Amino acid sequence: CALACMVKSIDGTTWPDKLSGDNIQDILDRLSSAGYSIGELRSDLAEVKKKSSRNLSSTFLNSLAERIRCLITTRRRS
Repeated sequence: CALACMVKSIDGTTWPDKLSGDNIQDILDRLSSAGYSIGELRSDLAEVKKKSSRNLSSTFLNSLAERIRCLITTRRRS
């Protein structure tokens, strides 16, 4: 269902920004009938995770997390 919420369109059919249960089921049915398998989903998710992990190293949040770790370590030593 989380995947269905991220789908904007399939074969030119678009869905509204706020999806209903029926919309989500329709998206899942269309993906399934198009042959999109659980294996392909896992592969696609692994690729997204890999790319986001690489990008995370340069984000503000990662930098902030590192600063917080340094502060905690420094305070423990004092």
